[in-house]
Amino acid sequence: MSEEMRKYKVVLLGDAAVGKTSLVLRYVRSQFDEKYLKTLGTNVYKKEIIEEVDGEQVKSVLQVWDIMGQRAFPSVIKSSLKGANGVIFVCDLTNMNSLGNLDRWLRLAFNTPDDSCFVFLANKSDLPDAEFGFFAVKSVADMFQSPFYVTSAKTGDGVEEAFLRIASLVANKKYVPKDLKFSIEKVVEDYPDILKVEDNIINTYCNMMGGYQETMPSVQKEFEKRGIDFENPTKEQLEDLAECFMNKAKMKLSGIELKVFQNNLERCLKDLE
Repeated sequence: MSEEMRKYKVVLLGDAAVGKTSLVLRYVRSQFDEKYLKTLGTNVYKKEIIEEVDGEQVKSVLQVWDIMGQRAFPSVIKSSLKGANGVIFVCDLTNMNSLGNLDRWLRLAFNTPDDSCFVFLANKSDLPDAEFGFFAVKSVADMFQSPFYVTSAKTGDGVEEAFLRIASLVANKKYVPKDLKFSIEKVVEDYPDILKVEDNIINTYCNMMGGYQETMPSVQKEFEKRGIDFENPTKEQLEDLAECFMNKAKMKLSGIELKVFQNNLERCLKDLE
């Protein structure tokens, strides 16, 4: 077996509450919690795996990025997608809207410059009263020449198989062809201005302070410490948060970097006026 340790970045995309976090925790930690936990920004999990590449077993690290499902934060989502080798799209079998919204998540992933592999999941198969059949998900997956799985984070059905499949596709560079004839009508989504400001503040801070993987945990701690509901922040909370980020930046950034950050932050805050 080769001692080479490769790293692969895989992101999960899908609406809020479809079970993305539960799927990751089931795969990485063999855990399941009935309680719904909203994801602010991104959470990154790691798991060592062994993959067969060109007939040789190779040790790899799968970095699984659990990305927030609120599309009102496009800058955070797009930044988190950078460098992804694989994308797992998740919809909820008991929520027809989550299936219909796959096109918007697909547009985000398919229009990035990075080559990536796709896997599609129809989650919550343990629940009754499904609003659509798994063939509806298969038809979407077939468009991208990609596999699909019916999963349950609660029972574990299909979860490990799905993650091992995306790892295998990535390891063997079975990317989705970029020349597929795929077109989604661009949808202009109108979100509250305060959420746009919040999105820009988070994105500006993370990109200036070392990237999402390094910085997002501290962002999440500041939100928790201040009791900020990221889906319903107040103007005063965002102003306080921006001041906190500025103070943290002073301890890390050089003079020029700090000035750039300050100018970007001020532009963000002007939109609150």
